[in-house]
Amino acid sequence: SFPAPGSYNVTLTVTDDGGLSNSTTRTVQVRSAPTPPPPSSLPTATLALDRGCGATYQPGDRITVSFSVSESATVKLFDFTTSGQMVQLLERSLAAGQQGSFSGTVVGPAGVETLVLFARTASGTITTTACSFVIGQPGASASLSINRGSGGSYRPGEPIRFSYAVSEEASVVIYDFEPTGVLKRYGLGWVPAGGSRSFTATVVGPAGVETAVLVAYTRSGKVLTAAVSFKVVQ
Repeated sequence: SFPAPGSYNVTLTVTDDGGLSNSTTRTVQVRSAPTPPPPSSLPTATLALDRGCGATYQPGDRITVSFSVSESATVKLFDFTTSGQMVQLLERSLAAGQQGSFSGTVVGPAGVETLVLFARTASGTITTTACSFVIGQPGASASLSINRGSGGSYRPGEPIRFSYAVSEEASVVIYDFEPTGVLKRYGLGWVPAGGSRSFTATVVGPAGVETAVLVAYTRSGKVLTAAVSFKVVQ
């Protein structure tokens, strides 16, 4: 082996059974190993609200949701409502770069609501994204994060740690939109007011963009949600 790229003289010596030998020397060029190609990029999805993610709406307000995908895909829009339900709002096909929209009326009650866009591309890859908004004045909040941060990358088989917290005592459930197309549910029990918890799961793949949604049902009857997305790469 050679310590670094460059020019090296290499000598080959051959000796026969009678002890006679002969040598030849050649100059060889050692080059750096080729840089591996970057991993293939994952399709992406966007999801936005007319007032922006995290904005506040009142019951009765109109709300417009805009969404797009970077590849042709069939998309579904799910709503984790402040009444504690998961509702599918639409399903339609989108061309690459085409923007879709959905308009409706905010219902309530007060809480934090989360929308999830689920897209299955023509190549079979699943990509997801989420956007949350506040209804009224819930006076409480919930959070969800992962150990590599929102948008972080994981490989199948790697552990992923979810951390979550609530400002009011609540029963917590996490729904995970996996790139397999499966919606997995984790029932995590009660968390005290101001408390935080974590749990570890195993990333399953295949490649795609995965989104997890936390739903917290408080003792006082509020429903609070939060979401985090991350990449699964091969």
